[in-house]
Amino acid sequence: MAPDNAVINGLLEPDKQRAPAFNQYGNERFTSRLWQSMTDSRQAMQPFLKKRKEVFRIAAGSHYGTEPYSDKQVLNKINQAITVFSRLLASRYPAIRVKADDPDLRATAALWTLDANIAIRECNYKTTLQECVVDAMALFGMTKVVRADDGIPISDGIEIYDTGRPVIDRVSSDHAVLDMSARNWSALQFVGDRSEPDKDWLQRDDRYENTDALPTLADYMGGGGTGSEMVASLSRGGNLNHAALFDRCAVWEVYIPRDNTVFTLADGSGKKLRMHEWEGPPGGPYEMLGFMYLPDNIMPVAPSLAWLNAASILNKVMQKVADQAESRKSCLVGQRGMENDAEIISQAVNGQVILLDNPTGVASQVWGEIDQSALQYAIILMRQLDDLMGGLSVMAGSQAASDTATQDRMLTDNRSIQIDDMRAATVQFTEANARKLAWFNWHDTFYERQVTTRLAGLGLELSETFGPATKKGDWFNYNFEIAPYSMMPKTPQQEIQLIQEFITQILAPLFPLMQQQGKTVSIERLVGLFADNLDVPDLTSLIDDVAAMMPGAPDDMAFKPATTKREYVRHSTSTPSPDAAENAIVQSMNFRGPQNNSNALMGGG
Repeated sequence: MAPDNAVINGLLEPDKQRAPAFNQYGNERFTSRLWQSMTDSRQAMQPFLKKRKEVFRIAAGSHYGTEPYSDKQVLNKINQAITVFSRLLASRYPAIRVKADDPDLRATAALWTLDANIAIRECNYKTTLQECVVDAMALFGMTKVVRADDGIPISDGIEIYDTGRPVIDRVSSDHAVLDMSARNWSALQFVGDRSEPDKDWLQRDDRYENTDALPTLADYMGGGGTGSEMVASLSRGGNLNHAALFDRCAVWEVYIPRDNTVFTLADGSGKKLRMHEWEGPPGGPYEMLGFMYLPDNIMPVAPSLAWLNAASILNKVMQKVADQAESRKSCLVGQRGMENDAEIISQAVNGQVILLDNPTGVASQVWGEIDQSALQYAIILMRQLDDLMGGLSVMAGSQAASDTATQDRMLTDNRSIQIDDMRAATVQFTEANARKLAWFNWHDTFYERQVTTRLAGLGLELSETFGPATKKGDWFNYNFEIAPYSMMPKTPQQEIQLIQEFITQILAPLFPLMQQQGKTVSIERLVGLFADNLDVPDLTSLIDDVAAMMPGAPDDMAFKPATTKREYVRHSTSTPSPDAAENAIVQSMNFRGPQNNSNALMGGG
């Protein structure tokens, strides 16, 4: 057995060197070493956190908060990209599937699937995931899955959860600490987060010690406080902790994976407030979302970092073009003595007939022109930035990418390959969170939930209980999966289109086989699906039995021929491509370059 590193470094007292690992952490020398490691790692994280704040400051624009972006932004592509990607990756609740290879466990897996999908909605996971995706666009996203009564209250003590209920909470990158000496997530020696609970809450909880001497946030600004490097300062400005209604303090909860131990330390001093064994899912309470990792680096590479330079250049060029457009002036120019004609022209309305002493003595002239080369460069740069963002305008639906709708759809499908890795990372992150959440419910001997199952083909619903009586096998006998496209945005019209495609492309060719097997399509349920998606309940009233029809109605109202013939005529109309449209705009303005303007000023033609 390899010697313990803490023993080698002389951090443990002699009488505790043979004690279990959990008991070895009780001395102050180890706590001091842990706090120093956390401080060094937080210091190493500062350059990344400052760049994260810059990304969000640009995305917020020049009109937000107390620290707005100094440059005037004509086109905020960073904001658009973050909005589009967060919607594409996390706009709906995930669809969780629990599977088991053992046939005897599949009934339990089916009940657990229903329970897991309800539990993750109770945690408001969709909002949490959206926030984590936005975080990962600028640095990384992080969650903490704990039982509500275990440790510091979730969300800085603001949200109140049912006692004993597991929750999934977002951890801000500004309030997280990673072991920056680790090369990957599995090599972390510690990971934790900072929270700001009410001081009296800590003092009332006898699980915590040394709470009387804790300073409040109004008394000091600790190393993890709301400082200038944190995103919260964009709207808060200076220190607003003195304005808090109740006294709050700052503490760190740190998980040590090697020995499954959780420390609670006072911010600023590192004084130990609590130490306990982690009683939760394997791997600890934390999960991190990153979209790109470099070998041997724990910190991921944010997608927005690749866009900043191009977005900055585009914004500067567009500012020049906007300034030229604002300085462009159109005036009436005439000879002296033609004041009467000039006044008549300036006061005339469109289409009015006016009489002038000298119709050619007053004319409209324009000063200042937009530089055509600058505008063309801005258009090219905007197109390159759009491609760098994975075809953002096409994914956002704000621009056609080709001449036909079919080609547009093909380009969209191909360009979606660029976000497949991001979607895979989001799905993996969600699977890990769902697995941790389900772990708590599985190991809770008092946990029960009524779930409703539908009996296929019978149109019946059966209420069953997921709890100790229906749990079979062991936790490790089950696998958790997330339907990859379940979190993508779908409008009711898109869902209806999927139903129509399923009927016409899948069911229609199978109609003869279905008739041989005595099966058919339920028109009533089909109309019910349309009514639910369109939110038009009265649609179901259109279906009625033949016997209930009015007496004397023609037979052809109740029956139709068994065979019908349809003819489809397809028309393909083209639209100008983005390149042609942009070039047409530039040419239609009939710009003159700087050289022509200079010649005109010098009296040239």
